[in-house]
Amino acid sequence: MRTLITMMMAAAGLSMPLTATAQWNTDDTPRCVVDASGQSENYARAPQARRTADGRTWLYWMTWGRKQIGDNSYTAVRTYVQLLDADGCAVFDEPILVNDHATPMWWSDHKLCVASDGSAIVTVADSRCDEPSLEAGGKPSGFQAAIYKIDQEGNFLWGLDGITYPQFTGTPTTDAYVVGDDTYFIFKTSDTKYIQRISADGDEAWAEPRLWESESLNMQIIPSADDDLLLFDDGPEGARVHRLNRDLEEVWGSPLTYDPHTSGTKSQNPYRLASDGEGGAAVAYMYDQTKSASNIRVQYITADGSTSFGLEGLDAYDAPGYDHNYCNIAMNTETGEILVDFESKLDVGYTVMLQKFSTDGEYLFDPLARQIALKPLSNSYSFGPIGSGALPGGDWIVAWRDVEGYVRNSIVVSRYSRDGEQLWQRTIGSNLNPNSTTLIVEPDATYLFYRELNDDREPGIKALRIFNEHGDFADASQGIAERPSAAPRTAARYTLQGTRAMGRAPGLTIECTADGLVRKSLPTR
Repeated sequence: MRTLITMMMAAAGLSMPLTATAQWNTDDTPRCVVDASGQSENYARAPQARRTADGRTWLYWMTWGRKQIGDNSYTAVRTYVQLLDADGCAVFDEPILVNDHATPMWWSDHKLCVASDGSAIVTVADSRCDEPSLEAGGKPSGFQAAIYKIDQEGNFLWGLDGITYPQFTGTPTTDAYVVGDDTYFIFKTSDTKYIQRISADGDEAWAEPRLWESESLNMQIIPSADDDLLLFDDGPEGARVHRLNRDLEEVWGSPLTYDPHTSGTKSQNPYRLASDGEGGAAVAYMYDQTKSASNIRVQYITADGSTSFGLEGLDAYDAPGYDHNYCNIAMNTETGEILVDFESKLDVGYTVMLQKFSTDGEYLFDPLARQIALKPLSNSYSFGPIGSGALPGGDWIVAWRDVEGYVRNSIVVSRYSRDGEQLWQRTIGSNLNPNSTTLIVEPDATYLFYRELNDDREPGIKALRIFNEHGDFADASQGIAERPSAAPRTAARYTLQGTRAMGRAPGLTIECTADGLVRKSLPTR
């Protein structure tokens, strides 16, 4: 047990930065939540955002630079996390450095998800396995996968260097999915895939990660019924889905092929998934109709392993010969309706399209979909779908980029009724250059997170909140004043020597909180 002794800051030499008093935007100007001004253009790349059940937001991003190893310097991929509280304020006084290892290339894939207890689970691949040889002047030659768990106080629950597998190298891609209290850690090489199940406490289910056999490197997982999971991948007969128990044993006896087209085309991977809340899922993916035209295909799979959209699924645009790309899918578990939004190039111009299905495979909009945005082909720039999400009662939020030039984008967010009527639309910015945009739709509000690449517009990770009822940027019921947090946030911990502690440690620890106090944490019996 620990007792917190509270006192005002009085000791000289303990000057420490505290959390900035920022909050969510109250107008159509996105707030900068991770500032990259004055940083290298490689800072805050490929951000990811995930919301927690208690209304907080984890951010995870990467940068790369040089790392000195002995007398030599090598490229290092660095990954960071930051946590925003319910008011949009940063919880940690500065981002937490998760990983700082050398890498043989300038890019290393990474993933963020949120555990059932609200902690962040993050993955990365790096060349820590080569660092002894690097110090001796050798050259980096391979990757090693790693996964970390970090709680909302900044503690590294699975160790400061995470859980890793030094016996497996050559791993550029890592992924993770939370199912109940377990995390399924996936890492891939050029031709092999491995899965390990890790408990909330960091215990590994198997002595060695399981080798997974499939036709492609793409795999995705979502929870199913009875603590099972659905795993989407490709098999020799086409795109398929498995229902598996926690030990990765087949529940249906064998996987279900939901599109029998041969692998090797754009279609043979699950592009977007949406759970039906009952153990089944809808999947949308792009496939080649001809050498010059693609379409979006949709399939719905129930928890018992049946497909209700036929043996090959349904086209979101029920006609051949046009080019359709970059789809998203959402499912309203209350109404049982499936919404797909996608970009198209038609004879009339570039469009953003919506199609809606029932779980019985019925087109709920026109079979040629519903056009919600249009620009002429002569424009030479098109649209970039961001995503969609369901609201209680059957309404939808849809977001996309209106591309006017390389660094001249707008973000458009709209609400549509269950019948497809536009209820409101908001256009944010006119000179944006957003990258890696995440859309999160909740019942009351919609959140957008992206990296701004335009140096003229305060580069960094931006956040935007819109209230769903009327598309307002301020909560009229609460006013725009910042609401106090329920409890002071721990901004940072330091030892008596003034060095920052990564988490709670034995002995006396000094905790700086965002309310301007310093607390000394003493272990007691």
